[in-house]
Amino acid sequence: MVSLIAAGKPRANIDKIILEAHFGLGSNIKMPAMATAIVNAAATLYPGDPIYANTFRAKFEAQKILGVVVPPGPTQLEAESNDSIATANAIATANTTVSGNLSAHADLDYFKISLPAGKALTLTLTPNASSDYDLDLVNGAGTKLGSSANGTGAADTVTYTNSGASALLVYGKVSHYSGGTGATNGKYTLKAAW
Repeated sequence: MVSLIAAGKPRANIDKIILEAHFGLGSNIKMPAMATAIVNAAATLYPGDPIYANTFRAKFEAQKILGVVVPPGPTQLEAESNDSIATANAIATANTTVSGNLSAHADLDYFKISLPAGKALTLTLTPNASSDYDLDLVNGAGTKLGSSANGTGAADTVTYTNSGASALLVYGKVSHYSGGTGATNGKYTLKAAW
């Protein structure tokens, strides 16, 4: 509740969500079911303002009352030339999985994401089993916001939260460290969840 009030949301709206969530639940309700009802009530009452539902969901997930449920999202193919911030492929939808390919050792693949205010981005890079690729998250000036450099065949994950009041452009960068490249040996997937 404190986070929503700090975000400028009226207390009356928050109370309305909590009260609406209680209807029809009966007795002996468990916390995960109550938390789900609150998130659903927020989404139903304020479909044009996802801050309510997202804030409740994030708080319940942080307290391990709700498990993190990531619905399957769209897929897209990486398209060359995306070797720089200026030519980055856009990822426009949450939970998108990109199928990519590093064509050579010097190949870099950039992906542009407009991260909404208050959202946490998780990028997960999964290389092919015989390769070690690295993942960086940078801003438009190329300043590193986060990075991950796990070993051969291991997934790399970077998380970043936009705590600002407006959307923020960030860029995922996939680079080669060791292992295969090319159409067959250079495959990877990159998932962008927020």
